[in-house]
Amino acid sequence: MNKTMAFRRHKWGFALSAALAAAALLAVLPLAASEDCDAASSGTCGDHLTWYLDDRGNLTVSGQGSMYDFEWNRPWRTSAIISVTIGEGVTSIGRGAFYECRSLTSVTIPDSVESIGVVAFVGCTSLASVTIPDSVTSIGNYAFRGCTSLVSVTIPDSVKSIGDSAFSGCTSLASVTIPDSVKSIGREVFSVCTSLASISVSADNETYSSEDGVLFDRNKTALITYPAGKRDAEYAVPDSVKSIGISAFYGCTSLASVDIGNSVTDIGRCAFARCTSLASVAIPDSVKSIGGSAFAGCTSLASVAIPDSVTTVGAEAFLNCTSLSSVHIPGSLKKMGQDAFRGITFMD
Repeated sequence: MNKTMAFRRHKWGFALSAALAAAALLAVLPLAASEDCDAASSGTCGDHLTWYLDDRGNLTVSGQGSMYDFEWNRPWRTSAIISVTIGEGVTSIGRGAFYECRSLTSVTIPDSVESIGVVAFVGCTSLASVTIPDSVTSIGNYAFRGCTSLVSVTIPDSVKSIGDSAFSGCTSLASVTIPDSVKSIGREVFSVCTSLASISVSADNETYSSEDGVLFDRNKTALITYPAGKRDAEYAVPDSVKSIGISAFYGCTSLASVDIGNSVTDIGRCAFARCTSLASVAIPDSVKSIGGSAFAGCTSLASVAIPDSVTTVGAEAFLNCTSLSSVHIPGSLKKMGQDAFRGITFMD
């Protein structure tokens, strides 16, 4: 089955796959129901917590204990909130507590808070900065996803885990330092952070490391995140790297050429998706699998040679690579996912 197939450019517009949409969209849950303009201005939000929203948009949460986890039944009118003050004694910020508070610009979190819940501040597009106190040990999945005005965030030494997509879509975030206390970083934590130029990791961290602003595991065997805001046109993956993680290079629009190291065996899902300047990539003979949507939307990629070592190409792996005119598919290939080359028209 060894052969080279030629394609002519297709002029369809770029359509994100479901997998890409999940990584790129800022809203991860349905919009909340419309709010009653006559809703209460005070009430309870935990077994021993009360809240009060004044006529200037200042929300204060007081009492002792943990905040409820919310779905869409938050008691306050989110559209009216300008600032949030969480009182001493509150130990957690509940799931979805401030989801899409579109006008929220500042939040004060006290030292009593130990956890920031899932989707707690997702879509707070006016929130420019947040100080996480030394008492917090976990930041939940999607906690600050889509906070597009968030310029800086300080992760304290107390934090042990950062959940999936916790800061994804924070398009103004310029730099992040991971302290030595962090033992677990979820998937796509910093994906679509288009201004993020550097991720730094404490030298004392036993789980993660960084080199030239790129996030790796401690032994540099897995490349986790290449910041989308880096402006380098070329990058060589270190020889120690065996796997390129999910969405590792997602949206790195300045990257024109990548030299994948000879130790890499797996290229993860969406690894190079929407790298729109990527014109050249050499896939070494060590690679065994190419994940779904791995190169989707790489509109400058003209040709690709899939080596004989590859046995699996995921669904939509080269979706809408509209400049792709030549691809070599090896006889070793055992599985090609659905629509691996959708958006490209075969030449007669």
